[in-house]
Amino acid sequence: MEREALHAEQTEALHAARQAIEELDMPLRVEEKWNAVVLHWRGASRGLAESARKRTGEILTPFAALPGMSLLVFDGGIELRGGRNKGDAVRLLLQSLPVGAPAAYLGDDTTDEDAFEALGEEGLSVLVRRIWRPTAAQVWLRPPAGLRAFLERWHRAIR
Repeated sequence: MEREALHAEQTEALHAARQAIEELDMPLRVEEKWNAVVLHWRGASRGLAESARKRTGEILTPFAALPGMSLLVFDGGIELRGGRNKGDAVRLLLQSLPVGAPAAYLGDDTTDEDAFEALGEEGLSVLVRRIWRPTAAQVWLRPPAGLRAFLERWHRAIR
């Protein structure tokens, strides 16, 4: 596992963003990762989720404008992240693989789009969701049956 060292400004921005979100005093889960602050509203009432999306978007947008920061709205929440994204991780992993090695990236949310794009034609990108949405992924699978069948075939193919 490799962790990118964030700049002090990014770390300070994440700390300030978390404080600002906590001051909203909304009954939602705030998750703090080493490189991100995430507010989850999945499962909340429609009114609370919409209020949270609007209010946190307003609060976090100025932080996202800082160098090396990004704001991601995903299915059920919002994330302010410093540093690299999933696409950067895919590019790093591809560099470490032998040429032609089988590679696949499976994801279900908008936060996976950077990875789908980074994989490009060097592997298989798979959107795993019950409901279709526009995506850069090459394939769409519905869980659980479609995912299970894919994983069984993938396992046989790489052996």
